[in-house]
Amino acid sequence: MKPKIFLLFVFLLCLRVVVDTDFGWHLKIGEYIYQTKTIPNSDLFSFSRPGFPYIYHSWATELLIYLPYKFLGFWGVSLLYSSVLTLAFLFMYQTAKLISKKINYLALVWSVPIGISIAGGKTRVFGLLFFAIIYYLFTQFILKSSSEKGHNSKIIWFIPLVFMAWANFHGSFALGLVAFAVLSIFGKKRKTLFTILLLSMLATLINPFGVNIWETVLIGASQTINLRHLNPDWRPLFSADTNSQIIAILFITLYVVAKFLKLKMRMGHELTILIFLITALISSRFTLIFLVVFAPFLNQVFEELKNKTPPKILRSKTLLFPIIATFSVFVLITIQNLLEITFAYSNLKNYSQYVTIKTSNNSLYSFWPYNAFEYIGKNLQLKNIFIETNSSGFLLLQNPNRKLFYYGAMDNFVNDNNFFAYEYLSLIEAKDNWQPTLEKYDIHAIVLPPHLPLIAKLKNESNWQKVYEDREAIVFIK
Repeated sequence: MKPKIFLLFVFLLCLRVVVDTDFGWHLKIGEYIYQTKTIPNSDLFSFSRPGFPYIYHSWATELLIYLPYKFLGFWGVSLLYSSVLTLAFLFMYQTAKLISKKINYLALVWSVPIGISIAGGKTRVFGLLFFAIIYYLFTQFILKSSSEKGHNSKIIWFIPLVFMAWANFHGSFALGLVAFAVLSIFGKKRKTLFTILLLSMLATLINPFGVNIWETVLIGASQTINLRHLNPDWRPLFSADTNSQIIAILFITLYVVAKFLKLKMRMGHELTILIFLITALISSRFTLIFLVVFAPFLNQVFEELKNKTPPKILRSKTLLFPIIATFSVFVLITIQNLLEITFAYSNLKNYSQYVTIKTSNNSLYSFWPYNAFEYIGKNLQLKNIFIETNSSGFLLLQNPNRKLFYYGAMDNFVNDNNFFAYEYLSLIEAKDNWQPTLEKYDIHAIVLPPHLPLIAKLKNESNWQKVYEDREAIVFIK
């Protein structure tokens, strides 16, 4: 397989419907930046925290999302995400080529679905791209420094520029700095590497918010453990309610295979893989970094297996069949993705149905109760409405002018040293003073999935009336 064919295959495999629950508000921020030519520094969408000071650390990504959407609609966003993910795999491909000299396309193709599950259709895909670039530059530097001639790769000095861009595209830049620090500890030419690390830290300050961007990032990091039940992205890789445990088992199995094959690895490379695996087991967000170092390792394992397998077996039909079957399955998935995009992006109702199908396996309810949102759009236009956070982004797509009680960005909102997320959770779970809290924020209507504790409480409250119900959501008004 030629590299261009491989990358085209990756692009088509990554081209799929965006189902990110934060997509709506990301898109609206990009629209705001485009129309006003300014970057917001306060909350735009809530009635509970109007004007709350906030750092939009993904402002460049959000603008970049809106631009293709403006001209090509939802198709444009899918094309953008697929292109960025393909670029990330291009750099992982180049890194694998540096380490192993040869490319095992079967191994790299198998890593694509993992990349899609980690970053596909989400703003974090830019974090994957930037770290893939950094790891490629780092690997090139290390290998050239270790060569007989001992020449250094001057291109590594571009890493601070990569971090400068990363700080404007996604908050995961802080995770990237930690990862680069780990690489620097185990790499050669540590003085050079730590100088670049220092310059990279300074480069992250070149953004519209200056040093304040670190405040939002650190606040988010502090909630990785506390808000796992609110945000699936923060759950451990082995979390029972996600498919990520399959990825974790694959990672660990291949590492055991590598040890069995006595695969030669630099000690720093091996320790780096293990460290990033451990962090991914703590929170699936760290899988973003782990995939970048693991994909070249995966290529190395497959190549070692190939070298130690007798040629007769390699040429046998028995081995050829699963290889053909694998690529055939991926081709069918690509065709399915194109059909799904055509269906989902034809109108918002079809889009909501697609999201409902895709999320039903990973959740107790639909993230997009389309019919309930239609009801409130027609009948409850002037009311303050309380909805579930994962539905908020889709409500902004369906009812663009609606103000929200809570949405994804508000995980980082702090008031009097208390996270606003806890106040939201106390309402969802009907804890403590939930009734005074509803009155405090002048909430007129509630739209929630039927199973949540607050719905059970409202059914026994005479001052709340149920006006709409389906399998996905119940609407109460006061």
